[in-house]
Amino acid sequence: MRRVLRGAFLNTMEKYYPSYYNEFSCLAGECPDSCCTKWEIVIDECTLNKYNALSTDFGNEVLSQIIKDEEGDCCFLLNNGRCPFLNSHNLCDIHIKLGEDFTSEICRNHPRFIEEYDGFTEISLSLSCPEANRIIMSSEKSVYPTPLYKGDDEVLELLISSREKLLSSDLGFSSLIKLLLDAAADDSLDIDLVYIENHPDINVAFLKNLASFLLRKSEILTNEWKAYLENAEGVGISDEEFEAYCKSNDEALVKICRYFIYRYYLKAVNDLDIYSRALFIASSCLFPAFIACSCNVTLWEAARLFSKETEHNLFNLDLLLGFFSEF
Repeated sequence: MRRVLRGAFLNTMEKYYPSYYNEFSCLAGECPDSCCTKWEIVIDECTLNKYNALSTDFGNEVLSQIIKDEEGDCCFLLNNGRCPFLNSHNLCDIHIKLGEDFTSEICRNHPRFIEEYDGFTEISLSLSCPEANRIIMSSEKSVYPTPLYKGDDEVLELLISSREKLLSSDLGFSSLIKLLLDAAADDSLDIDLVYIENHPDINVAFLKNLASFLLRKSEILTNEWKAYLENAEGVGISDEEFEAYCKSNDEALVKICRYFIYRYYLKAVNDLDIYSRALFIASSCLFPAFIACSCNVTLWEAARLFSKETEHNLFNLDLLLGFFSEF
């Protein structure tokens, strides 16, 4: 599985961060779910050159643990699902012995997402990280900034305006989801004359079908997530029970929804498939709620695992966008 971080910091671009961004500090060895396990850790070319320039025994050890994956990228050979340089204290030996500059770019950036647009960069934290998750879910009222756009891309300008309205609303969860889908339908109509008459009902049957789809088609990282999907696929809860669960967790679901709106609404500028992304955002809130309601797990943890299995895997992201494009 590949963790996905797009781009690098460009000094010429304006950078924007959520209000909680600077609260984050890595838990290192105290983290309950280390990012140095299970994921394929890709080594960027600059870091690989540093390793090749080392003339020490430890440098030789580092080079001996590097392989090429199926796509031809250099990465560390995992040992029982762990990075070979993650020691018994869950700390990085490369960081300890050589310094942070010798860790791969993906390691230095995680759990940050870096998204570059026309003239500005948005840098945020991933809900998959236990500490970032805690910060995002415990923030009273997170502020997601609106970039000052100076370019001439009319689609991007439209998406920025719509996203600002969504993120500035004080609506409850169900009303926010409706506003999201309405905005995406309107924006789709403005851009390419696609008329969306009715929104699909994201109910228990829809979510059970999604669980089955993910079990059959997606790349599953953890046995824990697989077990949750299997349980959700066969669960016997009613629409009324699920609706009651969502109402009782309204505040948390609004936070999750705002997170996904900020992360994904502008990305529709790349393919103009605004409505599929809106359905993805809505389901990225409702599906973890369905997992939490169906299984013995908190909503926060279900959202974290969904993020871990989905947001850091391009194959799974594309798979889900394809799933929602059918509606």
